Amino acid sequence: MSRSLVTLKRALSVLAAAALIGGCQWAQTLIFGEPHDLKSRETLAKTKPGSKEALTAAREGAHIAFLEVKDYRRALFFYKYLVLYSDDEAERLEAQKHLAEIYFERLTDYDQAVIEYNRLLQLPHDPKENAHFRMNVAKSYFYLNKFAQADAELDIVVRGNPTGQVFFDANLLRA
Repeated sequence: MSRSLVTLKRALSVLAAAALIGGCQWAQTLIFGEPHDLKSRETLAKTKPGSKEALTAAREGAHIAFLEVKDYRRALFFYKYLVLYSDDEAERLEAQKHLAEIYFERLTDYDQAVIEYNRLLQLPHDPKENAHFRMNVAKSYFYLNKFAQADAELDIVVRGNPTGQVFFDANLLRA
C-alpha cells in the first residue's frame, strides 16, 4: 500500500473516533452521511455488537427513528439493541418501555405489546407505572377480543388500590 493511502486511512480512523466520542456534528455528517442516515447506524450496530461506537450509534438511531423520522419499525431494532447490549440498567428499562409503547400505541400490534409489557412488568419500577403497564396489557387483551384475560388483568389493577384516572379507566374498561 502506498504511504499516502496508509496516512489517509489513519486520519479517517482518528476522525471517526473523534466524531463518535466527541459528538462533532460535521465529522459525524462526513462519516455517516446525513444526520438521519439510519442505515449506517444500523450497520455499525450489527457489525460491532456491544462496542461503544455501536451503542452510541444505537442511541442516536433510536432517537432519530422514533422522534424525528417516525420510522417505528427501525426504532424497534435500535431499542432492542439497547435492551440487549447497554450496561446501564436505567437505559435498558427506558428502551423496554419504548418497545412496549411502540407496539401498543404506534403499530397497534397488541399480541407483541402484551409480550413486551409482561417483560417490562418483570423489571423494577414504581407502583404507578405498574398500574399503567397492567392497564395497557388489559387494553391489549380487550382489543384482541380476549375478554377473560383482560378482566383478569383488571382484577390485578383494582387489587392494587389505584387512584384517579387509573381507577376510572379500569372500571370503564370493565363496563
